[in-house]
Amino acid sequence: MNPNLKPKSRVESMENIERIASQYEISLQFVTVKFAGQRIKFAIPNRKCLHFALSIENREPMTNKWVLSFAKSDVFFDIGANNGVFALMAAMVPGCRVYAFEPHFASYYTLCHNVFANELQERVSAYPLAVSDGLGFGNLYLSAITAGKSLNNFGDARPSEEELWNAVIPQAAVSVSIDEFVAATGAMPNHIKVDVDGIEPKIVAGARKTLADPRLKSIMIEIDEQDENHLAIHEVMKASGFGRFLKDEAGVFFFRN
Repeated sequence: MNPNLKPKSRVESMENIERIASQYEISLQFVTVKFAGQRIKFAIPNRKCLHFALSIENREPMTNKWVLSFAKSDVFFDIGANNGVFALMAAMVPGCRVYAFEPHFASYYTLCHNVFANELQERVSAYPLAVSDGLGFGNLYLSAITAGKSLNNFGDARPSEEELWNAVIPQAAVSVSIDEFVAATGAMPNHIKVDVDGIEPKIVAGARKTLADPRLKSIMIEIDEQDENHLAIHEVMKASGFGRFLKDEAGVFFFRN
């Protein structure tokens, strides 16, 4: 040991720790992007969230067009909101009210930062809830603990040899159905986006009353055309009055007759 180097005192070490801790929250970086002539700020804790922000104009063009078609004072439920790209898009529509649901702890943290960075806390309500077929207390199985990561699954682990789909990290989570949420809050959606990578049939099963309400104009759902349970969603939507639909890479868009 160099005799000229003095060991740091406990006080000095604690001061360094406090300095690092004080910088942690304010060190989160943001990027500002343009969408439909407006500027939106996005927190970028990692490359995934940066990609979401920079690809906002062209990643899901049909979804963008759908969101921009919302009428003034419409209510939008964004289920599986992730870091809030589409929730923030919808909030840019004059008067649109947004309810965003994201159970992944890191993505929810980023979603809330994005809401406050854009001063939309009066227009966007973010809930750390999984949406399923009813009130429940279980696990959300994560494919990764980083913000922006998708392909998580509520209720059951989903082991896979493919790293992308390997959702096995348990995180405690609370679920609620759409019908229960509407009944408890009085918030009736005019549009719903369902992007949860697996339990879409359960979400539809827990939304029968809401689907039958004529105030609901449209709903976008990711449907696995190879899964019988997913295919049955088409019949449920038709029976609920959604006779028109449009298939896109992002999902299936259903519109009320």
